[in-house]
Amino acid sequence: MNVKLKMHYLTGGEKWFGSKGEVYTLTRKGYPQACPNAARLLGNLKFTLDMENAIMAEVVDKKISFDDAAKAWLKAHPEVLEGWLAGVTTKADGNALEAVKAKL
Repeated sequence: MNVKLKMHYLTGGEKWFGSKGEVYTLTRKGYPQACPNAARLLGNLKFTLDMENAIMAEVVDKKISFDDAAKAWLKAHPEVLEGWLAGVTTKADGNALEAVKAKL
């Protein structure tokens, strides 16, 4: 969200946090075995800096709710859903991609 703010980044953070700046999703031990569908979804989720900046710009600049901004972004970029929902089903074992697209 710092595309509009002039920021100076301090040096040395890579020494402590690593250079990639990645975020990982953690679940409890045994969760993937207990809930494989949800675990698959969590494993599929990937967010880019551009995606996050675009959604947050809508929230900050246009005072749109987080939910509405994310939904609008997904409507404009439905191809992202294909990767996120690959191998994921609905609770009724339906096609998750079709279900989500129908709700958008």
